[in-house]
Amino acid sequence: MNDFYLNLLDWSSTNVLGVALGDSIYLWNAADGSIQQLMQTQGEGSHVTSLSWIQQGNCMAVGTSDNKVQIWDVEKLKQVRSMDGHRSRVS
Repeated sequence: MNDFYLNLLDWSSTNVLGVALGDSIYLWNAADGSIQQLMQTQGEGSHVTSLSWIQQGNCMAVGTSDNKVQIWDVEKLKQVRSMDGHRSRVS
């Protein structure tokens, strides 16, 4: 998406790059070059608006256009929590 205010990539302390492309987040492991899909947003027209790794560890926060913050355990490829409360997209 062509939007200056989106934060669509972040590098982890474990040498993994998280990249959001539209409604999906992909993980690129710099050590072995592998690529894995972490998640895909649900709902028509929803997309990822931001992502950020925790400083140490394998958790990532994901902001979406449908006003949610999701916490993901990247090692298990599993969503740990989803939080509502924002009035607009989470950037």
